[in-house]
Amino acid sequence: MRNYLFMMLFAVTFTFVGGGAFAHEVVMPGVASDEHELQLDEVLGRNVCVVDNFGIQYNLFIENGSISGTVDHPQCGRYSNLRGSYSGTSFRFHTGNPDVNNGCVGYSVTGTVNLNTRTASGTFQNDGGGGGSITFALCN
Repeated sequence: MRNYLFMMLFAVTFTFVGGGAFAHEVVMPGVASDEHELQLDEVLGRNVCVVDNFGIQYNLFIENGSISGTVDHPQCGRYSNLRGSYSGTSFRFHTGNPDVNNGCVGYSVTGTVNLNTRTASGTFQNDGGGGGSITFALCN
């Protein structure tokens, strides 16, 4: 509780205009007030590059509850049709198969961003039937 109160003291600034003080709320990454649930784009930004534990790179555009982007897969090439959504720090997206003749499949991902580590984890489900766990980290 003490850390929360300390952080909240820094979440408000004051502006003095004509002898009066007005408080302005400052949104701090990692600190959510009761009235505002921190959103994915506030945590990571709008243009984000992440890589998963399989070495696949995702170039994402995150805005207004929607996710779009591309996927650069080492064996399957570029998936150009990633689409999804988010609410708070939870997200889901699907990307289709770029070439059905190469043996690659599309897949869906559902996960959550960890505010402290700025990493994400979740599950994936292949369009062909397989699935498992997945983790993401920001690109270097």
